[in-house]
Amino acid sequence: MLHETGYVVPRIVIFDGKGVAANWTGSAGYTHGMVPLGTPPEKDVGFPYESFSWDDDGETINRLMLKYSWQAFLTSGRAHGVTFSTYSGWIDRGRPAPTHGDWAKYLQWVGRQVFKVDSEIRFVSEDIVKIDLAQKRWKLTTAGIDHPSETMEAESLVITGPGPANRRIAGWTEHPLLKNGASFWEWAQDYKADQVLHVGVVGAGETAAAIVASLLSIMPRQSTVDVICPQGMVYSRGESYDENRFFSDPSTWRRLAESHRIEFVSRTDRGVFSRATKARLDGAWGITLVPGIVNEVAVPNGDVEYEGQHEVVVQLDYDGQPNRKYLHMVVDATGFDQLWFERL
Repeated sequence: MLHETGYVVPRIVIFDGKGVAANWTGSAGYTHGMVPLGTPPEKDVGFPYESFSWDDDGETINRLMLKYSWQAFLTSGRAHGVTFSTYSGWIDRGRPAPTHGDWAKYLQWVGRQVFKVDSEIRFVSEDIVKIDLAQKRWKLTTAGIDHPSETMEAESLVITGPGPANRRIAGWTEHPLLKNGASFWEWAQDYKADQVLHVGVVGAGETAAAIVASLLSIMPRQSTVDVICPQGMVYSRGESYDENRFFSDPSTWRRLAESHRIEFVSRTDRGVFSRATKARLDGAWGITLVPGIVNEVAVPNGDVEYEGQHEVVVQLDYDGQPNRKYLHMVVDATGFDQLWFERL
């Protein structure tokens, strides 16, 4: 929009071998695509529409950004396959949360519009496999499927993406009864609903919330879920005006002491469930909050059967007291490696 308004802007090249919004679709792990979005869809790519960095042009930029809003998507005639494919249908149903898969379609629609109208923004469906720095410029090496690797230079580099799921638990290995925040979703798609399970989910953040909600929707009523987290409590995300306003207008953010900023982030967006998911779990049967830190897991040998002799043994510690749990399956939902790019 700055380019359209007449500003000189950087040339941007976006690299992603999996495609636009791949991690939201349900085909690349991290979700099966049916989990409800944890934030309102009105907080779209142009939100909060309060541009004040470009003086009198801010109003123009806000108006132009509306072309890529959630509302514009639903009124574009291109929302095919979305649960609420029309704007009126979404409003009349009470503005329900779209699924992750719906949100992926919206973001892909935005991408197609942007790449079509602005030659300064280009998408490359390849991954960066090596990062170097030479004479104050980045050297980025890509690996294509059908051609040799290529190197390009850039002045600036922005890294995004969740990275691989962390595996910090002793005894953790590749095993059918051990899943993480990415591999769980493939298992969930193949799960047979007649299997009564006792599942342990390690973690208390949004990854754990999505996994627990998914388990409740696919497992029979007799199944149970243990949510294992250090504090033995699951907190909801703070979403009052006093909390949300900093995400919309961070101009006064630095007036807070650093310790209070850290406390704010922990309260609002780290190790918490969205309020919609928390409300759903509060009314569900078969969920137990287990306080403790998982120190070690031990998996059975032989074929996988959901019987007593084939359970995962989980060693816990809480307040200096050891504990042991026997579970049919364990999901490590403690997060992802945010520094995954260091290996490049």
